[in-house]
Amino acid sequence: MPYSTCQRVAALVINLTNGASSFDGWATTIVPGSAAYIAWMSSGCAMMQATLQARGYDIPASTGTTMSDLLANIEANYAAYMAEAARGSPRIAMGERVKADVHRRIFESGLKFLGEADLSPLLTQTHRAYVGGVDVDEITTVDDDTDIPKHRFARDAFKHPDS
Repeated sequence: MPYSTCQRVAALVINLTNGASSFDGWATTIVPGSAAYIAWMSSGCAMMQATLQARGYDIPASTGTTMSDLLANIEANYAAYMAEAARGSPRIAMGERVKADVHRRIFESGLKFLGEADLSPLLTQTHRAYVGGVDVDEITTVDDDTDIPKHRFARDAFKHPDS
């Protein structure tokens, strides 16, 4: 389920689409064709969803949320990157394609943001990762037990995020 639209991708690659607002149903003589654009949108979506799912967020992110526009832009830049790379674009340095690389960098920075930022206020997170020793109930039980001597120094390195 792509987050982006044909119009959003077409706006990024005006030079390849000749100003068309949509690439649905293009003739097979047009390269890259509409099937390729849709496949690239789907691939970009899969990479974003894998990043979000690895962090425990529910996918797909619901449309109409604050995040849906950001996800659509990241995905559109991936499709634009693949379209520009498929058609070729002028090089300014060895191994660098100007327009394709700009879209690639935007996509990569978007994926990095999805992988590192705390998105919990914007997305539902059902599978929170916790790498620590014990759960909250056990911590509470130990803290309430007056027979166990208290530590002289606080050690919060493995503190449960909900305690």
